[in-house]
Amino acid sequence: MKGYGKIWIIPLAAMLCACSNGNDTAQPVRSVYVTQPVKISNERVKSYPGIVKAAEEINLGFKTAGQIEKILVKEGDFVHKGQLLAELDSADYRLAVEALQIQYDHLRDEVERTAQLFSRKSKENINYDLWVQSGFVKVTPGNVLDYDFVKADILGIVEKYDFRSCAYDRWNSSQTIIDLQNEGLECTPFGQGYGSMSAPSKEFEKLVLSGRVEHYGNPVLRWMLASTVIKTDPAGNIKPDKEKSVQKIDGIVAAIMALGEWMTAQAEGDNDPYSRRGMLNLGE
Repeated sequence: MKGYGKIWIIPLAAMLCACSNGNDTAQPVRSVYVTQPVKISNERVKSYPGIVKAAEEINLGFKTAGQIEKILVKEGDFVHKGQLLAELDSADYRLAVEALQIQYDHLRDEVERTAQLFSRKSKENINYDLWVQSGFVKVTPGNVLDYDFVKADILGIVEKYDFRSCAYDRWNSSQTIIDLQNEGLECTPFGQGYGSMSAPSKEFEKLVLSGRVEHYGNPVLRWMLASTVIKTDPAGNIKPDKEKSVQKIDGIVAAIMALGEWMTAQAEGDNDPYSRRGMLNLGE
């Protein structure tokens, strides 16, 4: 039993030596600061998610529709009754006013034109307004001649008939003729002297006297024809005299010019041998 006691003592001594490891360094001392918490208040803060809405809502709007150009207040500002809050873009209203002004001017011109027709009817005993209503006379809007209106009317007439050429008086018609030529119309100047007017005037007179002019009861053409005065030169040439004619005779002058244009076309056709007999074959 004494032998076993020695065996247990030796390992125990080895274990004690290993645990000490021979290191005697002291651990560092850390300082600690101790304080007393201060109580701020007894209130508690609580949060509740949600949307805040006004108790009263007032819908604002303009009396007229349009695009807003400027807003004169900010969100949250206090406003009072009658205060200007915003301004609309005035461009649309200026255009509307201009359109109304054009309509007003047109109606004013119509009133003035009607007054002029009534005045002429009283002086000349001619019912112009009835001719307008019946479609025998076309009037242009306004107090001055609208050449665009005239051009559009001529183009409308050309679409209805077999149009070949248009004879025109050189005086005060240059721009209208240029516009018509740009539309593809063939226009020929027609002089107002005896040299150009005499032959068709004589032919027109023969047609009238022989009852070969059909005007389909047109009262305007009948009135102009009754007002036409013929002027003659020493050589026996004739033409309508606008200065001595009592009323307007423009329709008769236009008819004579159209007849003269047709006579010129016929004469040029007669001078062309191919239009009468065709081509000859010299080999036959």
